[in-house]
Amino acid sequence: MAPTHLPKKIAVGLGITVVAFIVVLAIIPLAFGSRIAEALKTQINKSTDARVAWRDVGLSLLRGFPHATLTVTDLAVSGVRTFEHDTLFATRQLRFVLDVRSVIGYLRSGQPMVIRELSFDQPVVKLRRLADGTSNWNITKPAPPSSSASQRAMSVTLRQFRIAHGVVTLDDRQSNLAIAVKGLDESLSGDFAKQTLVVSTRTHADSVSATFAGIPYLKNVSLDLTANVNADLRTHRFAFANDTLRLNRLHLDLGGTVTAGDSLLGLDVAFAAPNTQFASILSLVPAIYAHDFDKLRTSGTIAVSGQVRGTYGPKHFPALAVRARVENGAFKYPDLPLGVTDVGLELALDNPGGDADNTVVDLKRFHATLGKWPIDASLLVRSPVS
Repeated sequence: MAPTHLPKKIAVGLGITVVAFIVVLAIIPLAFGSRIAEALKTQINKSTDARVAWRDVGLSLLRGFPHATLTVTDLAVSGVRTFEHDTLFATRQLRFVLDVRSVIGYLRSGQPMVIRELSFDQPVVKLRRLADGTSNWNITKPAPPSSSASQRAMSVTLRQFRIAHGVVTLDDRQSNLAIAVKGLDESLSGDFAKQTLVVSTRTHADSVSATFAGIPYLKNVSLDLTANVNADLRTHRFAFANDTLRLNRLHLDLGGTVTAGDSLLGLDVAFAAPNTQFASILSLVPAIYAHDFDKLRTSGTIAVSGQVRGTYGPKHFPALAVRARVENGAFKYPDLPLGVTDVGLELALDNPGGDADNTVVDLKRFHATLGKWPIDASLLVRSPVS
């Protein structure tokens, strides 16, 4: 009889082992979660000049097994001094997926913890720069003199970065630039342990608005960006080619490089619209796009291209040249008696670089016929900031 009961005993033994293993995985975070939370608070106080608070910090070995998952709930970062009452950043939940071996190494001897995934749920970012150049995001304390130990502590491997349902606003009074992004979803992946890598990014935003020098260029436009970026982390240079940006129905092909410095951004970016249908640029007009755009009958062609080259920073502005042309455009709603025909447009946006106030907006030609009534206009704007 003993041999017949042997499989059952083995199964029971395995079951007890599995349950015990799960219990251990559940208990370990309870024992060490407070130590990790205290380490986070100490590191934040050392490296940032801001008020940082959260409601709860939790560690789990079950959620992302075999890795550890560290969750920070209701995290908020607020400014000090000039930005005393400003919230720079807040998120419902910040989640780190940590290499479990690095967690054990930290608990044993203070070795650095390796982050394999970083995700934000419903983050809100409010960026402000005053006219004198003071910015609320400049919260990093000067780094202490480096040592071999501190260099090891800076070692981080990040494989995935995610944002879900984010909101980002920028109010740059120095450059007279305002941007608002709502419904932001971001998925970014790459092996950041390497100095050179390919970063794959998929970005979506429900609504993007942008105003520069008092002129609204985008208003409540949906956005999608698909890009595979060649990144050199040693030089902070990011190159991309044949990537795609969608603004409502307007698709743009992108190419160029972006180089990040301490406070400056080097730009050499060009774009053009491969789709020549008039409807694609018409979708950027909020009043038209919001009203039964799928039923709109359109015809005509467009050409859109642009280039941004130079340095962007507190006292720097890149050179830019944007061109848009519409020929023989027409559109009509089926349920309305009148349509718009003979739409023609020629728009040039230029800045030689150096200062945002050097921007020139030149609407050289605009013509349209509403029913039987022609409409003609032109506009020239110089020194829009001053």
